[in-house]
This record gives sequence, structure tokens and C-alpha cells, in this order.
Amino acid sequence: MSWKPDVEVQSDLRFAEADSGVVARRSISPPDGTEFSQSRRAAVFGVNIGGGCESGACKRYSRLDLCTLSYDIETSMEDARKGGFALIDADILSIAAKCSCGSEFYTFASEGKRSPELVSEFILFVSDHSPLWLIGWNCYTFDNECMRFHCEDSLKDIFMVSRIGAFGKPSYGSIVNIPGTYNVDLLVYMNKALYKLPSFKLGDVAKSMNVTGKLKMPDLRGNVNQEQLRVYNMNDCVVTLDIWIKEDLEHVIPSIAVCTTSPVYDCSRYVTGTIASLGYSSHAMSMGLGIYWGECTIPQLYKGGYVMDPVRGVHKDIIVCDFSSMYPSIMASCNINPHEFQVEKTPHGIAVGSVEVSERTTKVWLENRIVTFDNSKPSIMCSFMRYLVTERSAVKKTLPMLALSMKVLANSLYGSIGYDKSHLYSPSCAAAVTAVGRHCISTAASFFKSAGLVVLYGDTDSCMVTGAGSREETERVVKVALEKLHRHMASNTLHMMRMEIEEYYKKGIMIDKKRYCMLREDGTMKNVGISLVRRDVSALCKEAASVSVQAVFLDSRQSTIDSIARFVMAVSQMAVEKSLTLSDVSKYVKRDGQSGYEFPGVEGKPSFIPEDEADLASVVQYDTDKVLKAVSSEIERFTVPCRIGRVSNILRESSIDSWLY
Repeated sequence: MSWKPDVEVQSDLRFAEADSGVVARRSISPPDGTEFSQSRRAAVFGVNIGGGCESGACKRYSRLDLCTLSYDIETSMEDARKGGFALIDADILSIAAKCSCGSEFYTFASEGKRSPELVSEFILFVSDHSPLWLIGWNCYTFDNECMRFHCEDSLKDIFMVSRIGAFGKPSYGSIVNIPGTYNVDLLVYMNKALYKLPSFKLGDVAKSMNVTGKLKMPDLRGNVNQEQLRVYNMNDCVVTLDIWIKEDLEHVIPSIAVCTTSPVYDCSRYVTGTIASLGYSSHAMSMGLGIYWGECTIPQLYKGGYVMDPVRGVHKDIIVCDFSSMYPSIMASCNINPHEFQVEKTPHGIAVGSVEVSERTTKVWLENRIVTFDNSKPSIMCSFMRYLVTERSAVKKTLPMLALSMKVLANSLYGSIGYDKSHLYSPSCAAAVTAVGRHCISTAASFFKSAGLVVLYGDTDSCMVTGAGSREETERVVKVALEKLHRHMASNTLHMMRMEIEEYYKKGIMIDKKRYCMLREDGTMKNVGISLVRRDVSALCKEAASVSVQAVFLDSRQSTIDSIARFVMAVSQMAVEKSLTLSDVSKYVKRDGQSGYEFPGVEGKPSFIPEDEADLASVVQYDTDKVLKAVSSEIERFTVPCRIGRVSNILRESSIDSWLY
């Protein structure tokens, strides 16, 4: 296939930090013949799902309402590895599929019909039904790999081995490559798209998203109950399909693909480095510019965002102010780009990360070098970022899906300049962006303090502040401070930076960096980094955290003390009577590759029960002292910084009669 650009390439964009002597790669060079390379090349030229056939990013996606087929396989657990998970060479017991159009598929093992025949039946059904989307949960690394292991030789090529890389680890899996159908692993997409979920187990995700619940797995060893197997297998398909529909991913993923001129498969796997390179390349080509891809192979560490020490304790009338799209806005505003900047490679004796901004230039002191970006002549990346930031803001309410896709592209561009495996890698630019970010948040904090406000906490792009007066008075002072901040930034290269009021909280408890809980006006909570949102703590400790937070938010100190004391006495009595359950005292862990529940055993050593053997409602033999000590420690995480005191003091000050004191 011969590809030609739709515009005449008039000049090249080069990279300031490219290695000398490296053979460069042009964005319009011939494809290397692989399927992924062909599709990426086609996407750059605009040949994509639901989009126009021309180069240039930020195009709108034309909706295609076609079938989504959700599938799942069940395998024998006879030879399951530690942790209760089957190996990919385990015999396939059944394969189920449920389509958004209502069609269903189900096949199961029987005499004369084993794993290879099941796979063949499934592939034939998918080919005949021809859905646009073929979705599964953890299907790349398990379902597909299992089918690839068992399938007949004639079907091996349908399973395309690809790098997956979910959960921060390099890994490989298989994609079912049937023409006209896109195979998507929801687990991979949601993990790499940074969904904020307490757990990525299918049942937990279903519960978090309030969709059809996942059923308990039947016994898949020996003589399997066929009806239970069918119902369970089909339920997994329904749960996955419900999540897909609720998140509108049949339109979100192709919208990202069209906007960023990236293949659907790169967007469904959320490969942000590729998304950034292709979107930027297509934008450059639409302007008659070819990108001369050089390599920068020397990784350099750089400091991230600024996280302030919190004012520990309980506070009221908290206002959160946030810089919108901070890092993309910094790149756009300060013309930070990997193509043109001045570098003075010399020891300078000034604190690393220092920033100086003027009407025209942004100067950043890095380790052993000073980098300067001139704002008088915006680069192509600067103008592109400006368009992404301003246009996204303009269409956020009217075209939310396009706005989301622009956000993905803008964040991908920023992320790629700091990733040493990216085509866009530029360590000086990455370090400069975060340094300017720290400068912005420090400057904002100074304006708030000058206005008489208390800055309770700051993290990367936001500040939490409060005042001495009423909520209305605090909001008025905050708005005045923000107006002064914006006038100050308008006079220099930070003119595009905007900090706005994001949210108000009635009360909040600041515990530590990245750990706080906030009470909204409607009574709901926002919890960050505390036990209530962690899986590695026991149910009893979670309850202790919940009781403590609610008690601290009460209006009087005595009410707080009595509420916590009442809980401590009840738990202590249950612990002494040995009536606490496995759910109460255990935390979910992985030990030697095996998932299960761990709790303090009676012999002073941790006891462990594998997940597939655990009955969470059963009473277990535990170390009473350690259980109660863990509960006390959890309570004191909140009561000590809020000056309520330790558990022993709380019990002494309580107005409730206690058998403990």
C-alpha cells in the first residue's frame, strides 16, 4: 500500500535534545509492514473509524451505533495455581457471549467436544455476527491466551500477540483480530485510563458502578453443575456489558481515536505515547510540516508537583481552588516545546527548580543547566496546546465527548515529553513544566496568605483555603485574591493560567500529605488516602475510621468523645467474647502469588486463609490484643491531629459508664 500526505511537506520539525548521529525516522516514511504500523499510518492520514479522511487532529467522531458482544470463558480449576486462578492451559469448560442487540451464544464441553471445538464455535459465531466491538474483562491476558493455546492451528493467526502493559507492568497478551471487529479489554482500558476505583476485580467494579452484580463462582472442579456454570458464565458477560454501556465506551474510545488520529486499538489500550505522537504528527502534517523523529536516549530525573504540608486537624468552610489543565496550560502559555529553547550548560549556584518569568521569556534553573523559552514566537506545539486548552473549555458543555478526547490528547502530549521511551521525550521540557507548576501553586498560596486566608493544603494544581469569617465572607476574599493573582500572571508568560473555585466543603480533616477527608453540603464525603478507601485494612478498622470521622464532624467535643467511646466499648466486648468474624479482623492480601485474607492469629503470627476457602461470616481464632490495638491506632489517626486525644483519654473523658475504666 502506498501512502501519500494530503498536503505538501514544506519543512521539518526537529528536536532540540535529539542524540547526534542517530538515524532519524520521518513521520511519512514507508510503513514497516506490521498491521499496527499500517493502521497507525492510516490514522495519521485520517483513515479512521467515524472520521474524515484527511490529516489534522481534533476532528469530531460520527456516532456508529453497532453491536457490542461481551464474552467470557470458564476453565477447569483442577490444576489451578496458587491464589485460585486457572492457568491458560486449563481445559475450557464453557464460552458465553451476550450482545447489546439481544443475541446470545453459549457452548460447553462434553463428550466429543473439547477446548479446540469450543474455540472454533466461538470464533465462527463472532465472525458471522460481526459485532463492531468484542469486549471482555481481563480477556487479553487470560481468555484470549487460553483460547490461543487450545485453538486449532488454522486459527492461530486470529490471536495477535501484543504488548498490554496494564497496572504499571510490562506484559503481553492476545487480541482477537477478526476483520471489522475491535477487541477491547475493559480491565486494561479502565486501569490505564486511571479510573479511580477501590479495586479492579470485576465484582468490585460492578458494585462501585451500581450495575448488575457478579455471581459467586460455582465449584469448577470435578463434576460441574452445568446449569450453574451457564448462569455464572453468562452473568460475567452481562456485568461487563453493563459497565461498557454505562461508561458509553462504544463512543468514548472511537471519539478519542478520531480526535487524536490514532488507531482504535491504541486508544482501547490507552497507549498515550502513541496517541500523543500520532496526534501531533497529524496536526503538523496538516500544516505542511514533517516531523524529523530523533531520539533522546539519556534519561534524566526531574521533580514532580509541589505538595504542601497540611495544617493538621479539623477545619470548617473549606474552599478548594484549582488550576484548570495546569500542565498543558503551562506548555501553551510559556511556549515550552521540545523544538526550540535556549540551554546554558553551566553550574549556576541557584536552587534547582527556580523560575523567573517576564513579559516574553520563561527561565528555569535545572541541574547544571538553565533553559529559557521565548514566548514572542509561539512554536507549533505551543499553538497546538493553546488550541486544545481553549477549544476544550469552549466545547466542554456542548460537546463533552470531544472535550474529553481533547483532554486525553493534551495530557498525553505533556506526559510524553517526560517519558524516556516516548518519541516526544524532552527531559528539559518535562522538568521545566513541573518547575513552573510548583512556581504557580506557590505564587497562588502567597496571594491567598496576603489576603488573610489560611492555606490548609496544596497539591500540584490546587489549594485548600479557609478564613476566619463566614462562608460568604471567605468566598468573597478568595475571589478578590484570585483576581489579583490573574492580574499578576497576565503581565508575564503565565497569562493563560487560570485558577478557579472548584468546590466548597462544610468541614474537613487534614491528616497528612495525600490523606484527608472532606464533608460536602449534602452530607456525602470525599475521602483520600484513608482506610475507608483502601483494601489493605480490615472491615473493623474501616468501621473505626468511619465512626471516628463522623464523630469528629459532630458539633461538640463531648459528643465526639461519647460517640467514639461507645464504639470502642462495643468492639472491645465483642473481641473479648471472641465473636468477631473473618471479615471483621482480616485484610485482603496476596501472599506468594495467592490471594486471600490475613489476620493476627492466636499464636502471634499472621494467619492466612486462601480466597476460595474463605467464609467471611465465620468466627475465627484471633489475637485479641492485636485486633484492639489496630482499632485504637485507626481511631487515633483522626483523633490525635484533631486534638481529641488518644483512645485511653477518650474513654476516661466519656460520660458513658465503661467497664474498661
